[in-house]
Amino acid sequence: MEYGKIKDLLLSRRLGRALTELKASSGGKFAGELESLEVTYQYMKDYMLDGTEDTLRTRLFDDLLAKAYGILNRLRVEDGVASGGELFFQRMRTCRALPSLTVPSLVAAVEAFGGDFAVQKLLGDASVLDRLCIKHDGDRRDLFSLLWVSGEWSDDDRGRVEAFFSSPSVPVVDKLLMVSALHLSLMEALDARKFLTLVTLCRDAEPALRARASVVVLLVIHEHDRLLGLFPEVGKAFDLLVDEPDCRAGLLTALLQLLKTLETERIDDKFNKEIIPGLFKTQSRLRDRFGSDFIDMKSFNERKPEWQLEIEKSGMADKLKEIGELQQEGYDIYLRAFSKMKNFTFFGELSNWFLPFDTANAEVRRVLASGGGGKTVMDVILDSDTLCNSDKYSFCLMLGTVPPSQRSMLSAPVGDLEGMVDAKADDAARFASEANLYVQDLYRFYTLHPQRSQFTNPFAALVTILDVTRIDHVIDTADGLLAVAETMFKRERYQLALRYFNRYFSIVQCNDGQTWQKAAYCAQREGRFDEAVALYSRADAIVPNNKWILSHIASCLVLGGKTDEALEHYRLLELLDPSDITASLQVCKCLIRMDECGKALEKLRKIDFLNPDNPQVVRMLGWCLLDTGDKGGALEQYMRLASASDNLTADDHANTGHALWVNGRGRDAFAHYSVAADIKGLDWLVKTFAADAAILERGGVGSTERDIMIDMVSGVTSKD
Repeated sequence: MEYGKIKDLLLSRRLGRALTELKASSGGKFAGELESLEVTYQYMKDYMLDGTEDTLRTRLFDDLLAKAYGILNRLRVEDGVASGGELFFQRMRTCRALPSLTVPSLVAAVEAFGGDFAVQKLLGDASVLDRLCIKHDGDRRDLFSLLWVSGEWSDDDRGRVEAFFSSPSVPVVDKLLMVSALHLSLMEALDARKFLTLVTLCRDAEPALRARASVVVLLVIHEHDRLLGLFPEVGKAFDLLVDEPDCRAGLLTALLQLLKTLETERIDDKFNKEIIPGLFKTQSRLRDRFGSDFIDMKSFNERKPEWQLEIEKSGMADKLKEIGELQQEGYDIYLRAFSKMKNFTFFGELSNWFLPFDTANAEVRRVLASGGGGKTVMDVILDSDTLCNSDKYSFCLMLGTVPPSQRSMLSAPVGDLEGMVDAKADDAARFASEANLYVQDLYRFYTLHPQRSQFTNPFAALVTILDVTRIDHVIDTADGLLAVAETMFKRERYQLALRYFNRYFSIVQCNDGQTWQKAAYCAQREGRFDEAVALYSRADAIVPNNKWILSHIASCLVLGGKTDEALEHYRLLELLDPSDITASLQVCKCLIRMDECGKALEKLRKIDFLNPDNPQVVRMLGWCLLDTGDKGGALEQYMRLASASDNLTADDHANTGHALWVNGRGRDAFAHYSVAADIKGLDWLVKTFAADAAILERGGVGSTERDIMIDMVSGVTSKD
């Protein structure tokens, strides 16, 4: 059956063609339902063609599409159960082969566990407790399987499962596990009743349950965005959830945790490999004359020092918190370290990848069994939020393989734990922590599970989650927009960050200079220099005469081709700090760029007097003297440069060649041109001659002489 093709037909609202394909693929299954859909659709078409008014036509059409989608999924399941080798269909075949396994019976068993465990713990019979925990592990594993592979729910199905979640007798750990079962089930196919159950859980009093449900709801909305039009009750339920301030705050927190898994790119390839090189190709080659770019791109791209301090103050300088932040992104040392610890038989059971850490788990009990009282080092590790649930199981199971003598070091008691483990964290903090841990667990499952290719990985296309209109509505508050912008900024997702900074500015009268600077920096890194200048200017209005802001405005103006405006900013920087040679040199570069070499020469002589033997100053002096016709002075400067440096660039050799040639020393010029061609190639030298033709002409070197020189150099260089 061509599942994808038929699904696309339904999403394209081509119901008639989809029904035809379904009938052809069904092999006679669900014939009555398909026939009923066709008859209903035919009546609808007839009424429409006859001009009959029907205010419910759209709703009925969507309902027919949704029913066809349901039949499509049931056909896929029937085909898969018959011959599919995927884990989903294997588990479904197992569940069907054991009809005694039912949701009500397993729910009753799980509910009974809590009371039985408490009683047996009081009696102190370890063997009975072990058997009880083993049975409980099996019961919740089976319940997970039933919910995962369950088809489209009835109202009764939904009622039974929601009763399970609301039961005070069911351990919270088991409720959280079943949220994951619904997660996997909904990633297979959208079911309105299952989704509505998750929406109900997003309002639960237990923060951990709300957190896990909120993460799942967002991922399901993202995965099935195109299908939501067929299930208006799903979209409406989510929209109502977003309209509740507390729920919206929870969804925003969950969304931010998901966004932290996006890949962090240290180098913006688009900016450094495409935009800037393209701009520089159209700019004057004068930048090369001075042995440096017109703009120091390293400092231009460098984030503001205060932003690093801001990050350090927030705790990222602290090693444990830094590791935790990396872990949220999915690129932490724990992911790599624990990836080798997912081969325990424990992880052979799918549900265990989603199981919150539970000391009542039979395998954990075997490892943690010890006679000591009080908290141990191992307890502190397993109670903390440093490790996600999946990694805690890995850590614990790994301990079961080490000699008792080594394990005893972690079993040693620790002193006062007050402040080390915050057991009384407020509701919002617990919610954020649980959402974070669950996202990490999910990331590990979709990254490390041996059969991960059989599951739709929500992280693979997570960057598009912000493009989903309904999810975007979660962010559409001042706090939400700024939070997403800051998150994207910290992870160097500048295009996304700029989008949300701009939306934030559109609804808030922002008077925070730092925020404007960050937005401007994003525009700068995206190559949107005019926009960057406008944003930096807003920051400058709030924080006037800030050197960092002014230098970045000037750099953006240069890259935007507005050298005259950049010059004014560099002059202001000079006034603010007369000792700043960088600003003075930038003024000279602007003057040279504007063909004002005479004015630049006056400043350069002063700079050279105060800062002798600066190679960049010497290069600029040589070029300005060459441009203004002072042949002897230019040659003196280039000879001065040659005597002070053993590492002349190709431009240095070419410029020295120019100075020698216009002074009548053609043989010496030929030697320097040959070295330049050996460094950058003959083609480069040809382009250099073309760019510098006017200067050479003024020095008495005509086009014929240049052609002959190129021909001579071509005979001694092997580099084209």
